[in-house]
Amino acid sequence: MFIKVVGALCPIIVTLLVGYYSSYRKRFDLNDASRFNAFVLNFALPFSLFGSIMSIKSATIIDNLSVGFWVMVAMIGGYLITFFISHFILRRPISIAGIRALAINGPSIVYVGPIILGTVFPKESALIISFGGIILNLFQMPLTIILISMDQNGNSSYLKHFVAAFKKPVVFAPIIASILVFMGFNLDLIWVRNFTVIGGATSGLALFSSGIILERLKPSISFNVGINVFLKLIIVPVIMFIIMTLTHTSQPVMTQILVTTGIPSAAIITTFANQYHVAEKEMVSTLFFSTVISIFTLAAIMLIRGI
Repeated sequence: MFIKVVGALCPIIVTLLVGYYSSYRKRFDLNDASRFNAFVLNFALPFSLFGSIMSIKSATIIDNLSVGFWVMVAMIGGYLITFFISHFILRRPISIAGIRALAINGPSIVYVGPIILGTVFPKESALIISFGGIILNLFQMPLTIILISMDQNGNSSYLKHFVAAFKKPVVFAPIIASILVFMGFNLDLIWVRNFTVIGGATSGLALFSSGIILERLKPSISFNVGINVFLKLIIVPVIMFIIMTLTHTSQPVMTQILVTTGIPSAAIITTFANQYHVAEKEMVSTLFFSTVISIFTLAAIMLIRGI
């Protein structure tokens, strides 16, 4: 199982290292990384979100609400609790609290999920990835952008910037797609490809630009990075284990959720950090160390659960 985890995470590490090497060789710099991330946020990611959501049938979601419920508890509940503690108790700025909530509770389910979950849960993986992708794309990422936008506009009207955030493609694309899906509209695979060609560049380019940022900012373990990684890889799965045990959740569903929450942080956190200049070094370090350390924590979860 350790080899399977390594094999699943290697593409992330390799792509990060390619970006790192390209920056080290002076082929690209932070300005290039910013342009790449602008492309991801304004074009590739909105297309990817719209196409992936439109390919899901509403009946599939409704028929498997039990799994979806626990994915929602982990990702939405975790995000809101993390944000509340960070902003209202620890008094961190809204933008910092929002992006940390995303780093801690937003697993790289779309990129890493198919490899890890597809190997461990071949029958259930597509459903888990669909639920996780919808929550990440429809709730976590748009809300993070809204929070960052609200924080970066000082004393301006929060309502004004809340509305302005919804004009961003990365926010309105998944919302429109979700509305269409629940109205009964879906896209066949042949039409989904109209969105996946450009959308397919999202993960690779986000990771590549993250590698550039890694080389320029030099990842390091700080108190905040350590806390982010510790919460992401250990505390969140432990909390979910306790909650699901107390509610007598079935063992197969519990195992699926524990592995899902143990997946490292999504690369999009570095894209947001770079584009909006929020905790850039912290986020790129969190991405790097959560990916490397998750090799061992995921293997431990699978060993404990007897997979």
